[in-house]
Amino acid sequence: MEFAMRSKKRSQHLCKDSQGFTLLEVAIAMAVLAITLLGITSMQVNAVRNVTVGNLYSQANTVANQHLEFLKNIDLTTLDGWDGNVENNVAATTDTDPECPPIFTRTTNISLPAELASAKFCRLVTVTVSWTRAGATHGSVQRSVTIRSLTRGEGI
Repeated sequence: MEFAMRSKKRSQHLCKDSQGFTLLEVAIAMAVLAITLLGITSMQVNAVRNVTVGNLYSQANTVANQHLEFLKNIDLTTLDGWDGNVENNVAATTDTDPECPPIFTRTTNISLPAELASAKFCRLVTVTVSWTRAGATHGSVQRSVTIRSLTRGEGI
């Protein structure tokens, strides 16, 4: 019982002497909170930017791979007509999705490498997909994805 009485007196004594936080302590706590929130906001903005750039690279890679697979599945004699072919305003999807506007330029180059000049049965297919990304700090930046493959045509 005596312990409970001492403990009650001690807590009442602490409450009487407590005056709360000073204005300086509150200002320091607010400054620390503000700096922390600015850091978190900066990380969030960078994360959104990186996801957007990664999404564009992924879409460009898909456009290039789809075209490369199409070219690998046609006859070699037909392939020769595709050399130097440039297509503007290529969309990432086959349907006209308003969220995926056609922003890509696809360039196709087909050649017979010098080391394979004696072998008339294959071609080197190079598909480059490029786009211009408008940046706030560096102006417009040209980006591209290039994929190369040796093909014999007809899916090989």
